Amino acid sequence: MAGAAMYREIVSERESERVAAQRQEQAEIEAKRRQEASVQRKRAEQERQTGEREQREQTKIQEMLAYETKTWTQDAKNWLDRQARELGADDTPEILHWRQKLPGLIQTACARWTEAKTLDEAKRLVHDAREEWEQSKEVILNSLRWIQINWRSDQSVIRHRVEAGKGHWVAGIFVEVENHGYQEVNVNPFYLSVIADGVEYTQTFAVLDPKLQSVRLMNGARTSGGIAFEIPTNAKKIELRFEPPLSTVNVKYHLLEK
Repeated sequence: MAGAAMYREIVSERESERVAAQRQEQAEIEAKRRQEASVQRKRAEQERQTGEREQREQTKIQEMLAYETKTWTQDAKNWLDRQARELGADDTPEILHWRQKLPGLIQTACARWTEAKTLDEAKRLVHDAREEWEQSKEVILNSLRWIQINWRSDQSVIRHRVEAGKGHWVAGIFVEVENHGYQEVNVNPFYLSVIADGVEYTQTFAVLDPKLQSVRLMNGARTSGGIAFEIPTNAKKIELRFEPPLSTVNVKYHLLEK
């Protein structure tokens, strides 16, 4: 009897230990589950807060970019209008070209701003774009500036005939040079030549009245006078060319009616 009682006591003690171990295991599992749930809630809250911050940041970015796009477009238009007035070139093809092209160029530049993830990055992109625009102004200005050459063949600028070579005659060319937009341009009779049927001829000696003088032409100024060229008598097509050395200028030629 004593042995049976001892056996039952041992079995009961082991069962209690097993149950206690199961409870401990369940408690640990439950604690781990609660911990994981807490971590997930914190992560979800962090993600929500991050999402809200990003949304607020994107809203600020979009508001800033909309403002910058609008003001930049207006600033560019005002700048171009001001240049047109100063150059007296409000209806030239170049002005019309840039009036049509500038809005598209600005929209293309602004489209890159949408790639910004933060407000600081957007500000940097806007700053870079503005710097590029300042550099582009000089390119645009160069396309707007020009030298206007009005000319005609005019024997009245030659006081007396000059004996030309056989098969050649002396053409008196009246020239009017106007500076539109350049700070200054040097004008010299030797910078002008005549292209007769594809062959270039430089000036020849003749007494001209008035003679085109060597001058420094400021923006908005003009000068005029005559130049003489010895060209073939049978020349069918005569063109004028103005090429200042060490300088690249836009030149527009206009043949005056006699």
